[in-house]
Amino acid sequence: MIMLWLVIGGILYILVTKFIPGFGAPRVRTDAAGAIILTADRNGNYEIGGAINGVPVEFIVDTGASKVSVSQTMATQMGLSGCLPSESSTANGNVAACIAIAHNLEFGNFRMTNVPVSVMPHMDGMALLGMNALGSLHITQSNGQMVIAAPTQ
Repeated sequence: MIMLWLVIGGILYILVTKFIPGFGAPRVRTDAAGAIILTADRNGNYEIGGAINGVPVEFIVDTGASKVSVSQTMATQMGLSGCLPSESSTANGNVAACIAIAHNLEFGNFRMTNVPVSVMPHMDGMALLGMNALGSLHITQSNGQMVIAAPTQ
């Protein structure tokens, strides 16, 4: 009988850590050299907390996106203004957007200034961390992990 309860408890533990956000091993950590190590979620996405103009934001790391992208609602909260009209190519086709400048962008131990941000009026969900922020960094990916490091000299 005790063995049955241990098995049931073990199964419940596995299910909770696998399917309920916030439980289980951390998905973001930093190594001794300052590189960020991300573990993919169950959908294969890499997520990291950060901030734009001091406003906290959850990013999806998107190496297929040319620019950091946020929704109009997020842009307003972040004080992004002076948007120049633009058009963005997405998986759903071309959409109207505009480009604003974020005075400060940060994630992990990386800090950037004057970063162009694509403001997408109908974008839902999390912000995208695109290649204009990631392009100068060293990125590797394998076995469900992504490492983002400062470029080697």
